[in-house]
Amino acid sequence: MVKGKKMFTWIVCVFFVLIFSGLIVQDLSAKTMSAVTFGGWWTEGHRSASGVVPISAVINGDILSIQSSSQRSDIVVRISKDGIVLYEARVSASEAEYTMIDLGGLDADTYVLDLTNQWGDHLYGIFEKEGSNSL
Repeated sequence: MVKGKKMFTWIVCVFFVLIFSGLIVQDLSAKTMSAVTFGGWWTEGHRSASGVVPISAVINGDILSIQSSSQRSDIVVRISKDGIVLYEARVSASEAEYTMIDLGGLDADTYVLDLTNQWGDHLYGIFEKEGSNSL
């Protein structure tokens, strides 16, 4: 009976260690990720906007991740600072589901993210790049 209690105590301890270590890792990950809040409109040729923007962007360290739940649009991605375009790329609709952009060459500062498509839709958001220039 004592052996059974020791085994149960050991299992409970391991369970709590795993739970708490998972919470710590999740907390650290959440601190490094920052969502870009968009303004603008994105209707993809529909007559009325549903209010749901099918695109999200997240900064995680030196990586900008852009996700689109709708692959109807080619997306032109621009990153600018003080009105000067520092990065521009066209992402085809077939590749627009998940796009990653390396921000390692940019200094720690505030930038504007602009997204446009072939219908003239336009989303824009301001984001902070933290850390030092890696170049």
